[in-house]
Amino acid sequence: MNSPCSPWMFANNNDIREALEKTLPEIVTRKQACELTGGFFHPKTLANKDALGIGPRNKFTIGRQVGYYKQDFIDFFMQQIK
Repeated sequence: MNSPCSPWMFANNNDIREALEKTLPEIVTRKQACELTGGFFHPKTLANKDALGIGPRNKFTIGRQVGYYKQDFIDFFMQQIK
C-alpha cells in the first residue's frame, strides 16, 4: 500500500518531512502512525519502543489509545531514516 507519506516516494529527507507535516493530524495514534507511513511502524513496534524509552517523545494516553504530538512523531520518524 502506498500511503501519502511513504518514504520511497521522495527525493530527499526534507521532502519526507514536508509531506509528513502536511499529511499527519496534530495528534497521531499508534494505528494512524502505521497507516500514514506505509506500515513502517506497527503499533506493537511503537509500544515496544515506548517501553524501552526510545519511542517518540511526549506520548499520552486516553483510555487504551496512545497518541503522539505530530512534531514529536515526525522528529522520531526522521531519526529512524538511515
